[in-house]
Amino acid sequence: MKNGKSPKSVENLKFYGKPLGSIIDGMDSLTMMKIGFIFAKNIIKKAGFIGLIPFMIKVNNEKKSIIKNYPEAYQKAKSIAEETAKQFVIMTALINVVAVKEGREEAYRFIKNIFQSYSKYSMPAIYDVDNLVKCKGNIYENYRKYNIAMLTANDDYHVMEIKEEPNCLTIIVDRCISAEIAEALHCPEVGWLGCDHDVAGYPYIEDIVNSEFIRQHTIAKGDKYCDFMFFKKGTCPFDASKNK
Repeated sequence: MKNGKSPKSVENLKFYGKPLGSIIDGMDSLTMMKIGFIFAKNIIKKAGFIGLIPFMIKVNNEKKSIIKNYPEAYQKAKSIAEETAKQFVIMTALINVVAVKEGREEAYRFIKNIFQSYSKYSMPAIYDVDNLVKCKGNIYENYRKYNIAMLTANDDYHVMEIKEEPNCLTIIVDRCISAEIAEALHCPEVGWLGCDHDVAGYPYIEDIVNSEFIRQHTIAKGDKYCDFMFFKKGTCPFDASKNK
């Protein structure tokens, strides 16, 4: 190791044991800049240079309306983290504004594309993979520990059951605060975005952490639970293309 330093334990990573909202709030500025660039590029493409200012005025007005009309939903989002609350409001506003002209299906597709495009940057940041790979011990085992610590950090995404098998960690979640907020905002689509982010994002880190992600059920998309399954690379019996 450089400077003679020994690798640290996974438990000593900056975000270990932190809930997802806190991790998002603490993302580094470079990652946030990359995410912001993807947002800006897609919004400009959608609205056009000429229509950009009118489009953003509509979005800002819709944001104010959402905060005013759905105060309980907004406060629930803020209970996760400030950045998370901002994301819920702006995503809902964007969906609502685009839907007026193009319909809700197209509005959802537009925002889903943004979320899945930036997942290549956000997912590695959530798992702090640059430092995770330097931790002492087996990378797959450390990744399992990190997932358990993150998903059990609070009850926003309540863990009902954890199954630890040699080649698979399964975490069953029976409460999803994102789905609850989406329902309170009368915008179910915004609850689906986190699921969509996972489906696109995990493949970017799977080779690094020697794992394969499977999720066949999600609360936000109508199931009674979410089943996060993290298989050791090469042992997964399921088709990841069917992930929710």
